[in-house]
Amino acid sequence: MKRIYVIGAGSIGSRHLQALKAVKRPLDITVVDPAPGALRRAEQRFLAGRGKTRHHTRYVATLPHEHSAIDVAIIATNADVRRQVVEALLNRADVRYLILEKLLFCAKPDFSAIQTLLKRRRTKAWVNCPMRLMPPYRDVKTKLTTTALSYHATGSQIALVTTAIHYLDHIAYLTGCADYRVDTSFLNAKPVPSKRKGFLELTGTLLFQFSNGTIGKITSYPTGNAPTMVEIATPDLYYLVREADQKTWIAEPKHNWRWLERSAPIPFQSQITTGIVESLLAQGTCLLPTYRESAALHLPLLEAVRTFLNKHGRKKYRYYPFT
Repeated sequence: MKRIYVIGAGSIGSRHLQALKAVKRPLDITVVDPAPGALRRAEQRFLAGRGKTRHHTRYVATLPHEHSAIDVAIIATNADVRRQVVEALLNRADVRYLILEKLLFCAKPDFSAIQTLLKRRRTKAWVNCPMRLMPPYRDVKTKLTTTALSYHATGSQIALVTTAIHYLDHIAYLTGCADYRVDTSFLNAKPVPSKRKGFLELTGTLLFQFSNGTIGKITSYPTGNAPTMVEIATPDLYYLVREADQKTWIAEPKHNWRWLERSAPIPFQSQITTGIVESLLAQGTCLLPTYRESAALHLPLLEAVRTFLNKHGRKKYRYYPFT
């Protein structure tokens, strides 16, 4: 049996676990979370998942002392404890492959410290920014005839900082460019509480200027219920995704710019992780961004929003209060 760890059994961690039930090869799965309620909910979701393979599962409150190698570990904790969890795990066991949730960390030194640890322990790591795996967001790349584009994502109360890293990663995937600057001048000055206790979020618009000419805008309206919409435009393509409708609209010169509607199902995390883990176990790699790639995208964003908070608020942050 391949040995899998899921550390953090909250809403996203339990969905990763649910996806493991559909993995075709037998797994020995350990789920770690200090909250008994989270473990119970995770077990319920696992049992309700699809899959015929018999897996072995155990649910524990603390990280076991391991001596055997772990094939895949998924770290789905909050960002403020993620470094501590990764260090504890890698100091107790050999881990072949690591999947980290985002946002990665709440402190700048954590990024380089974990990069050094991964290298020393020879652990390969990826970050769960899966838009590039979702068919409507993956397939648009085949239609692009230029690497410079206009990219605008909008929606009401969409957890701007948390979701921005997804869109930044998608832009980098589409264009091959990861060098960008952040303009925070269109943000609303007052932060709002995150849905996760103890963290913050922002509303307004983040503007990203990439060195290849691409412009990205991510807008979170502070009120209302506007559905999330992603618009991608080049001189030869208009591409619109409305996730709530699970549809895309495409306009191109060859069709005289007439809008063509297409069905575009968006897979859930409880489906996506199945393929990611199967790919890691079979091929030793997956289509998620690597740790190094994602860390390079995280830091300009997090430094910019931390500076913004310190400029407009009384409290001066030396860390990133986002997760």
